[in-house]
Amino acid sequence: MLQELSEVRPAIASGTAYVALAWTGTDDHLNAAISTDGGRTFAPKMHPVEKSGPPPALAGGELYIAWTGIDKRLNVGELFGVFAMGGPVTLPETSDFGPALARDRDGKLFLAWTGEDNSLNMILSTDDGWTWIEKKTFDLKSNDRPALTSDPTEDRTFLAWRREEDLYAAEVKLRLNKDIPEGSPGRYTLELGEIRTTNELSENAPSLTVHDHRFYLGWTGTDETLNLSGPMFTPALPTKRVLDPERSANDIDLTAREDTIVVGWTGTEETLNVGIMDMGSRGRRLDDFRTGVTHIVVPPTTTTVSFQTGSMIGGSRRARVLNRHHTARAEVDLWAMFDRGLELQLEQAHDGATLELVYGPTGDAAGLALGLDLTQGGADRLRVNISQLGGVGLNIDAWLVTKSRLSSATAFVGVRGPVDFLFTDFDQGLLSNVDRLVFQFDVFRSTGEKPTLAIDSIETRGPADG
Repeated sequence: MLQELSEVRPAIASGTAYVALAWTGTDDHLNAAISTDGGRTFAPKMHPVEKSGPPPALAGGELYIAWTGIDKRLNVGELFGVFAMGGPVTLPETSDFGPALARDRDGKLFLAWTGEDNSLNMILSTDDGWTWIEKKTFDLKSNDRPALTSDPTEDRTFLAWRREEDLYAAEVKLRLNKDIPEGSPGRYTLELGEIRTTNELSENAPSLTVHDHRFYLGWTGTDETLNLSGPMFTPALPTKRVLDPERSANDIDLTAREDTIVVGWTGTEETLNVGIMDMGSRGRRLDDFRTGVTHIVVPPTTTTVSFQTGSMIGGSRRARVLNRHHTARAEVDLWAMFDRGLELQLEQAHDGATLELVYGPTGDAAGLALGLDLTQGGADRLRVNISQLGGVGLNIDAWLVTKSRLSSATAFVGVRGPVDFLFTDFDQGLLSNVDRLVFQFDVFRSTGEKPTLAIDSIETRGPADG
């Protein structure tokens, strides 16, 4: 906690040797401070003469700041070591909210804002913010300030915004016309790629950052919790993390530095706070079974195959279910439920069942080769999260498959909870560039009680995740 107050969230950004914080004080003056120890402590603040009502925005690297003035006009300036400000340049554009700012690998600045008509806008500078070109008004509406971030090592920039309580994000596509001179209108065209939404709700603006080439989304929930989800825009599902027990009535801001993501927010008593999240040993959500059909009916002694597409690794899942019961009574059919997690309802199926889940290409030519690096995010294991297990025994086989090799591991499960397959447990070791991931669950009746099995999710995890 810093000994500073603000009625709105602070902006946070980082470079090779610093983490910078900027905020609007309770007297509406802009303030900035710098940290050289990763955000743990900050030097005394500076006091630019500028004023702003909404929160400012920062872009790291060569540090830039953007803000909405008291007259609602947008401003951009460069901060030199957080001791002086270069510029600033005042644009004719206006907004009721704070702007978003990002600087890409080549030094281009992107400025985004929500217009007074709630339109979503973006503009570009190729000369450190002195001139701005290629204003683009997207056919989209926003109810708050947007968020921008750029990968400092790749030509990728992302935009996020809020419409009502829904959060959206898209990659910014910058088209270059080489026939038009640098700095001239028309040399660049700003467009958005595929627009994606999340299952999360917020009454505040989102935030974005990039860590290790992967993009992360931050927001405050409708219950004022601080949330982080990522990686975004990958075949795997993003993993959501909640920064408990912290709460904020405002939005948050993010920046990534080394193996951490640094979070800035205002507390419930308007105090400025900075938190540090360790990203060195986190994995990815591969499937959470909340997409697809409601259920699959599997008559006795038969096999039913179902394909689902959605937010799982590779974008598709093949579920193959064998009901091993040997009577023809309809009431012993097997049901595989996907709407509340994957639930196998065995009814009276004394002979049990087998469930096979395939991610990637199958014999039915469904799915694309994953090309998967399972160690991303510092992971060292596959984890199957089982929330219910009663009256049955469970044997799980996991296979990693490439074009030329197969590596497998087995686990016998007697109680509910996480089931881990350490990469060192696989008989051929951890394979690189995995094209297909296969799980087989063999379920058999073990007691007289009603059999229950529910699988919540499959993910990769790191050694520090417990």
